Amino acid sequence: MSFELNVLVLDQEQPTYLDDYDFIVEIANERDNEEIFRRNGWDYMNQQSGIWYNLGIEEDGGFWALRMLDADFDTNYSVLPYWIDDESVTSNLYPLTVVERYRRDVERILELLLEGSPKRTVYIMSRMQGWDTEIIVGPVSLKRFWELHDAGKVLFNVCYLIKE
Repeated sequence: MSFELNVLVLDQEQPTYLDDYDFIVEIANERDNEEIFRRNGWDYMNQQSGIWYNLGIEEDGGFWALRMLDADFDTNYSVLPYWIDDESVTSNLYPLTVVERYRRDVERILELLLEGSPKRTVYIMSRMQGWDTEIIVGPVSLKRFWELHDAGKVLFNVCYLIKE
């Protein structure tokens, strides 16, 4: 199983670096580390200007989000999003949880990346197993995103447009 946590910082021209912070979670941006980031599908999101980031942990010679994310495979949200009637898409929507050990780091990193956007806008997308279908929800505030997360309503394979 492969998990990714990707963030597009809208209209950002220079990457954000977090060297001054003591985070367990690391970020890699597409400008400095192209081999970590793969653009598959995502036609709409790839048309947006800005810089893409992956959040993860370096271990075993790779850069992974697997250890910091969890999926509830017992709960499927096939009724959401209701406007998509392709079962092959909706049957792969599972609640995403940021593991508690990494939660504060991910919260703060997302805040810093949001501050780095001239439009105070980011796209957050967690992917499972190379998912390429675009489902976009938002705009929502970062606070609302975390409320949805805590209620088990942030889903893998869905992109969240965060705007402050």
